[in-house]
Amino acid sequence: MKKSIYLVLALALTFGLASIGFTQVQASALADPYALPTVPGAALTSTVVAVPDLPGTVVLDSGKYSPLGFKAGDVKFSGSGLKVSGLSGRSTASVYFAFPDYRYHWVGTISQWNGSKWVPLATTFLKDADGNVNWASASGAGNGIYALIIWYTGPAESYSSPDEPTVEPTYNPE
Repeated sequence: MKKSIYLVLALALTFGLASIGFTQVQASALADPYALPTVPGAALTSTVVAVPDLPGTVVLDSGKYSPLGFKAGDVKFSGSGLKVSGLSGRSTASVYFAFPDYRYHWVGTISQWNGSKWVPLATTFLKDADGNVNWASASGAGNGIYALIIWYTGPAESYSSPDEPTVEPTYNPE
């Protein structure tokens, strides 16, 4: 009789666990960058550019992409870039990039590709109602390709994987 009760409980537990849905937790993707014309109603086209398709990239031994012109591994693209086109005359735009990691020792600057290097622009970090920085913006942008280039300024972090080097902040653009 005891064996029957244990068998029924074991089967109930097994089927109960099997019927529970498991959910996978994933980091949320960054919002796409976007542009707004400085003068309302002015025409512009903005196109999101995936990191592998950005100009001025270097593929590191790790397979990750790094902006050209910096010491390998010191800086990285925060996410996709943005191509702004269709502005006429002296029209400009403001470009916006999601930057939720700003408060975790990451800093950066929106940069424009000038054909041979990434040129940093004056970057403003926008705060939400809770006082957290979630977006970076740069105004006065013309036609061109833009990216948010970021680097870590916190304490050195060590990893348990021998494939990953210790991250030591060494880049300061100022």
